[in-house]
Amino acid sequence: MRLSKRRSLERTDRFKKLYGMRAGIEATNSCLDRVIGFKHSRCRGVSKLKMSLAFIVNALNLLRYAKKCRKTM
Repeated sequence: MRLSKRRSLERTDRFKKLYGMRAGIEATNSCLDRVIGFKHSRCRGVSKLKMSLAFIVNALNLLRYAKKCRKTM
């Protein structure tokens, strides 16, 4: 009964919209780990970690932009 309730919830448009957003975030987190290795950060402290994350996210954005530009050429 619980499974059928869950499956009926998964068929709704609201669920698909929310899950799609989560899937995008999870894909970004996975890319941060695979491509840049964020899980193995070597800094200590909140302020250093925030700055490190800012640099890493910007690097990921540059990599994605470069990949997109190569496709259009």
